[in-house]
Amino acid sequence: MALKNRSSIQLTMKNRLASLITALRGRAEVYRLTGYYDKSIADFQRVISLCKEERERNLFSVQWEVSINVANILAREKSKYKRAKIMVEGVLKQLPEREEQRIRALAFTSLGFIYLNQGDYNTAQRYYQKAILIYQKLHDEKNTSRVYGSLGIVYLDKGDLDNALNFCQKDLAISKKLSNQYGISAASNSIGLIHFTKGKYDIALKYLKQHLSFSRKIGYKRGIALACNNIGAAYREKGDIDTALKYYEESLLVAEAYNLKKVVASVSNSMGLIYLDNENFAPALNYLKKYLAITESIGFKMGIDIACGNIGILYYDKGEFKNALKYYARSLTIAEEIGDKLGCGIGYLGISRINLETGCFDTILKYLKKAEKIFLDYGNTKKLSEVNSVLSDYFTRKGNNKKGHEFAEKALTLARKSGAKEMEVLSLRAIAKSFYKTNHQKAISLLRRAVAIARKEKGKLDLAHSLCDLADLLTIIKKQREAEENMKEAKVIFKRLGRV
Repeated sequence: MALKNRSSIQLTMKNRLASLITALRGRAEVYRLTGYYDKSIADFQRVISLCKEERERNLFSVQWEVSINVANILAREKSKYKRAKIMVEGVLKQLPEREEQRIRALAFTSLGFIYLNQGDYNTAQRYYQKAILIYQKLHDEKNTSRVYGSLGIVYLDKGDLDNALNFCQKDLAISKKLSNQYGISAASNSIGLIHFTKGKYDIALKYLKQHLSFSRKIGYKRGIALACNNIGAAYREKGDIDTALKYYEESLLVAEAYNLKKVVASVSNSMGLIYLDNENFAPALNYLKKYLAITESIGFKMGIDIACGNIGILYYDKGEFKNALKYYARSLTIAEEIGDKLGCGIGYLGISRINLETGCFDTILKYLKKAEKIFLDYGNTKKLSEVNSVLSDYFTRKGNNKKGHEFAEKALTLARKSGAKEMEVLSLRAIAKSFYKTNHQKAISLLRRAVAIARKEKGKLDLAHSLCDLADLLTIIKKQREAEENMKEAKVIFKRLGRV
């Protein structure tokens, strides 16, 4: 009878322990979703401690899984990749060979995320593919779907948009089949980002707003912050700055309240770009350097790459070519290291523009050819227009006006196709330059059109450059008074912008 009572007491204690562990894990997950990451980690660590104290074989799996949960929070929400990687690799070392395959797949998925965010796409891809193979053998559709989505993001960051869309659509299809609302939301966000990268902003907004709606519904703070930032970026590209700022401000408010460093960094970059678009260089530089500082502090290489590229653009627009070259070169070095094709394209193009301005012609054609191939792969007509404008300027300066004219006309067609008015102004200026020696009136007519578009679009820097070009040409044909008026207006704009 005493033995029976002791057995009953032990069973009751085990049941209570199981209930406590279940409750702590449930609460930790709620804390994670609502942005209370330190509280979530504290509950998960208490579970780990309870499992270690009991030394029960059936609790090993719980301990390993919860350790991976902690590592995921450290990596995803706090960007502590080194510590997270050590935790996950520690779990893998403890796993019995050929057992605990589900835990092994969770660990591979976690490592995939860590390597993805450190810019090591090939290693991330290998770990995700290992996880998929295990989940497929386990007939675990939900987790197979989730890792398909992660693999899609790897392809997105590598610039392989077709494969990215293919895997994210697989994720969405399985999530819908399983009525997995969280999976549907995450897949919608990823598909939205792919369409954004393709320049299809209305389609992107449709998917991104689905993600925001679900995140609001469940109180998922990180999801709200990310969705608002992405939606803001889409509105910025559409030219709706007021709406973009509204979403950026909400994103920053949520991200700072919950100490989401990567999201704060991303929104800082977005705000910097808004100010850069409006040629307000001082606040733009502050936001972009804040973005760079945060990404450097957390070791986020893709972020460092993007920050340096954007700061390079800013310094180029200010006419500070030495500073621009420094940041473009750093961006390109990192982009080549981590396999960021779009970053490489921006770096090649930026350095080519600086070399053209400073008369260093040696690498221009090689770099522009590389940039053109990348932008063709992405289908980015705006950047392709810019490449052709620089090619036009290069050949015109080398005395080949015919070739310069051909590239300028191609640039104009691409600019109009993309709807990018600043590229249309750049293209008109390039065509005008190809007529400088053969048809002054044609060149003047083209530059007047460039000035008119720049005025209408309130592109201050574009307007100043167009006025300078027009003034130079009017001087050549002896219309000195009009030339001086145009140059005077240009100098006033440059002075206001702090342009060298």
